[in-house]
Amino acid sequence: NYMISPENANKLIGDDSIVFLSIRKADDFAGGHIEGAINIPWGNEMQEDFDVLPMDKTSIVYCYSGQTAAQTVAAMRLMGYDAVSLSGGMGVEANDPIGWVNSGYDVAK
Repeated sequence: NYMISPENANKLIGDDSIVFLSIRKADDFAGGHIEGAINIPWGNEMQEDFDVLPMDKTSIVYCYSGQTAAQTVAAMRLMGYDAVSLSGGMGVEANDPIGWVNSGYDVAK
């Protein structure tokens, strides 16, 4: 199970061994994201952008609800990345109370 809770992920903000990766649309990322996160929107060409991700750090991947991030993590792990999915993603209303925002954590803009 390659998942991390919002509570545990929040403790890792600022940790140099961690990269937060949002795979949400660029507009949604601009509207709010986890502090320090980078954005590679999900899609067919996203693998081409993975060269910005360091192989020697753990990537915490998040989407809207956690489902797409979990699939992305599976693919990243096959490529050799140490990656985990944020449980509940950023948190959509239907997922309340799970997810980053639904858990009450801050977003950066």
